[in-house]
Amino acid sequence: MPVATTLEQAAYQYLSVFTQPEVAWPASLQAGGVQALYVEPPREGLGPGPMLRLMRNLRGQTAGGAKYLLTGQRGSGKSFALAHLAHQLRNEFHVVRVSATDHTGTTQAEVELADLLLILAQHLAGTMQRSYYAQDGAAADLKSWMSRFATLASLPPPPSRTESPALEISSFFAKLSSRMRTDGEMSKLVRAAAPDDLLTVVNEFLRALAGDGQRVLVLFDDLDKIDLQFAGRLFGAQLSVLARLDALLVLTMPFATALGAGAAWDLTTLRNQKVWTDTKPLKFNEAAVSHFRDLVGKLVEPALLEEPALRLAVSKCGGIPREFGKVMVKAFEVAEYQAASVVNESHVREAHRQRTVELSGLIQLGERRESLERVAGEKRLTTAVDHAMLELNLLIEYVNGHRWYGVHPLVEPLINPAPVEK
Repeated sequence: MPVATTLEQAAYQYLSVFTQPEVAWPASLQAGGVQALYVEPPREGLGPGPMLRLMRNLRGQTAGGAKYLLTGQRGSGKSFALAHLAHQLRNEFHVVRVSATDHTGTTQAEVELADLLLILAQHLAGTMQRSYYAQDGAAADLKSWMSRFATLASLPPPPSRTESPALEISSFFAKLSSRMRTDGEMSKLVRAAAPDDLLTVVNEFLRALAGDGQRVLVLFDDLDKIDLQFAGRLFGAQLSVLARLDALLVLTMPFATALGAGAAWDLTTLRNQKVWTDTKPLKFNEAAVSHFRDLVGKLVEPALLEEPALRLAVSKCGGIPREFGKVMVKAFEVAEYQAASVVNESHVREAHRQRTVELSGLIQLGERRESLERVAGEKRLTTAVDHAMLELNLLIEYVNGHRWYGVHPLVEPLINPAPVEK
């Protein structure tokens, strides 16, 4: 696979996928996309990596609709892994990739079960539009489903303005979503609909889509970002409703959520890389360094990045690929601006300074600083503000033998500054 051979290419084309993964693929990566960049997380024990195991499990399902949970720390690459999974299995399944916050207009914290079923129905309509099913007719079935959804939502279906029934029903769901964003009473009514009624209609979609003999794989992303109050309900009693979907299903879930009713589901866990094996004295985890070296090597000629610079970048990223990528982009920009030939430690230090300035602007509120100071001492989250800090990557989820929380390595000096010598 072609890689960047100059600092300018690396900074402004290839490494931009870290900050704009959906739109910034360099031309040489367009054909390969995510699967060309994906690096399987380090193996656990002697077995294959977690996503490779999940892919094998999905391919091994010859019948039925097995259900899987995907969890992991913030920034560990769950969405990236799902995109890779979708690409790898695109010719073996009808892959329907859905975000929990698509179309409904809900905030990430306020997703309910009815929202998920409506989002899924709309995506299925779009998938059917692109499949043989819409081309072969079945307009009566599609219009029947649309009418039943309209009844459940107390909304009249729009008049037919297209020859494609799948386009018509997709338009209906788009209008329904728009109403839910602007009409509070309407939103309450839809969310109050009986889950079994919504599930029945969605399953008819799924069975129709699988009518050509190819199974349906639903990948539900961003459920790991919803408020823990909603997550507790969804991954508790309501999970039994999703378990009855007639499709293979992969759901992301919050790392901090107890499994509850989902304990019977197969669980795949991604973890941020453990950067230090021992902090007294400081000692690098070579597996983490190797992982990030492989990640950069997919995009950039290795000779453009000195090894000490790589290690310095890894040491301050908290094991988070997303944070590592942001620093790498800045370091290559600095090196290119200074007309250097390679990225060295001084460029990474300047990148860390710039990233620290960005993060420091997020901690000016008193309650945020108090949150960071408390978590730095207690190593756990206790308030809503703590969870908000986690969302901003000011706090980081760690697993070094056990689960705990800490302050972003670049923010730590701002919370507990070193004493000034007199």
